[in-house]
Amino acid sequence: MCSVYVVVTWFICVAIIHLNVSALDSPYASPEALIRPAIIIFNPDNIIWPFNIADVTTPLIRKNENVILDQSYKQLKPFRQVSRLLAELHKLGHQLAVISQCHDNQTVCDLLSFFHLNQFISYREIYPGNITEHVEAIYLKSEIDYGDMLYLTDDYEKIADMANLGMVCILVGHQGVTMSDIKRGFHVFSTESPEYSYSEDTHESSYLHKE
Repeated sequence: MCSVYVVVTWFICVAIIHLNVSALDSPYASPEALIRPAIIIFNPDNIIWPFNIADVTTPLIRKNENVILDQSYKQLKPFRQVSRLLAELHKLGHQLAVISQCHDNQTVCDLLSFFHLNQFISYREIYPGNITEHVEAIYLKSEIDYGDMLYLTDDYEKIADMANLGMVCILVGHQGVTMSDIKRGFHVFSTESPEYSYSEDTHESSYLHKE
């Protein structure tokens, strides 16, 4: 009888752990994530990959399917969680966009292709200029309101410009975009009256719920 109890208990524990892991893996795990953005916009530098395009020496060297080098023989890789994250967001119906103010459109596009991320991206606006012009271009092409867009960046100075458009903005840490960042953005979308907030001390900024 004792053995049966132990086995049943083990199965229950495994089932609970499996459910908890699945919940953590899904961006829609929390009830706050019921209202979601139509478009999620990424700045690729330090969000999709851990480097700046301006520091990459071209042309790129493609050694094989999985090894991409620049002219200084530095290996270029995306953050390890990004491919799975973009694939899941794409599968769940979100349109994804990449915007960048860099001059090297070709290198950005090549890296997105080499990293097998192009298939998930609906919009690419990569050219010098005010970052709001890039978002406006996406607005005109997609006909989706700014208020239905989520913008992820590591540059807190760009947050205010996006806030003026009425977008939800999330500041991403040094590890690149994660599911936690996405969930945080979805939580903001679930608030009825979001209000922009920025901390000079911590450089943390996002839309926050008005109390």
